[in-house]
Amino acid sequence: MSSGAHVLLGLLIKNELVIRELYETFAKMFPDHHSFWHRIALDEKKHADWLEMLRFEPILNDAFLKDFAVKPQTIESSISYIEQLIEKAQGGHYRLLEALCLARDIENSLLEKQFSNISNSVPEEIRLVLMQLADDTQRHRNELMATLNSATQ
Repeated sequence: MSSGAHVLLGLLIKNELVIRELYETFAKMFPDHHSFWHRIALDEKKHADWLEMLRFEPILNDAFLKDFAVKPQTIESSISYIEQLIEKAQGGHYRLLEALCLARDIENSLLEKQFSNISNSVPEEIRLVLMQLADDTQRHRNELMATLNSATQ
């Protein structure tokens, strides 16, 4: 694997893990919704694990970098933003509706949406993992919208 792909995967893994940490923080903050937050936090950990497995795929190549249009700086900015949200959340500064809206916005802007655009030049076993990440992100968006709609009624 090229060093560029290795760096990119490392950043993507870190992004998944900080999102997990945010959702785990929300799980602690909102006991009535603990299982909801904890479940999607576990999905984020699963995503990081999948990406970690790709890191060791010898067939991962520059086609991944070419098709994945997000720059490392964008991922670094995302990580920094989410770390700021975690810090604020740990201070107890969010209500449930705010947390749901933040999570919805994170999932709407998530990098995994890029994965659905990966071309056939990326090997199938890698493409399948990336597509599953995109599908899980869409499921999170749907679940967050349903929970948000329920919470506002």
